[in-house]
Amino acid sequence: FLRKGGNFLPATGTILNGRLSSAYPFISQIESRYYGSYNKFLDWHAILDDWGKPALWKNHERLSLILNKHGKRITFEDAYGKENKVLLTIPCLMSDKQKRHYKEMEDRAITELDNGDLLEASGSAVAIRRCLEIMQNPESMGIKEGDAGKSEQLRNLLYDAIQDKKPVLIFEVVKSAQYKWAEIAKEMGLNVAVMNGDVTGDKRQWMDKDFRDGKLDVLVCSPDVAGVGFNWQHVDVIVFMSLDWQDTTFIQNYRRALRGVREVVLKIYILMYRASIDGRIAQKINAKSRDRTEVE
Repeated sequence: FLRKGGNFLPATGTILNGRLSSAYPFISQIESRYYGSYNKFLDWHAILDDWGKPALWKNHERLSLILNKHGKRITFEDAYGKENKVLLTIPCLMSDKQKRHYKEMEDRAITELDNGDLLEASGSAVAIRRCLEIMQNPESMGIKEGDAGKSEQLRNLLYDAIQDKKPVLIFEVVKSAQYKWAEIAKEMGLNVAVMNGDVTGDKRQWMDKDFRDGKLDVLVCSPDVAGVGFNWQHVDVIVFMSLDWQDTTFIQNYRRALRGVREVVLKIYILMYRASIDGRIAQKINAKSRDRTEVE
């Protein structure tokens, strides 16, 4: 297309999606001689770890100058004004048994379940996933003593929403936990639906419509599925039961309720277990956000 079609205009809300290298394809098409190759881009902007992967980013100002020369940036504030939101972090505590299994998985990538089976992780990525599952839904992992921390906090937030007659939007990374939070909402007499990768496009449209029409009190979503394309400005309360690793995913998620100008402040609750991977994910999101902001 570029050889035959002439000019093109890339438009995106996330040109820096978690890492500076996500801007490389755009810059390569605009003018390949800025860097010449992807490896040269990494030489300019990345500090690599022992495995050759970017660990930290540098020379943000060079990338900023290139994007400023060839691009036009319109911020959310330019379009709609300052975000009318407040972030509220709620610390939670794991149960004793839950914490023991979590620490064993985090430290040794193996733990013994109540029935005597061994739960193992074949690598660091799997171990992280297992840790998240033990935190968010220990029952699904064969840990019979469930968590009281995030479950109780969610019940309190839903109770407040019932009193205020406000719909609630919940984001959860772990699929089994999405249904767990939905069951808690149902037990409290609320109309609830789960929107994740198992739901077809047609059903998502119906859920979207029912949520906007007030037929659903609570919508539990996976961050990826509900990250774009939905306008839920009627929502005043969002609860993040767990966080995705991408800062742009977090922003896209809560901006489902920031479509246009808000008169009522949007309350964004983030539930986090103390001394857990929740904190590391939050730190990673903050680091990515700082890199992006420095370029922008």
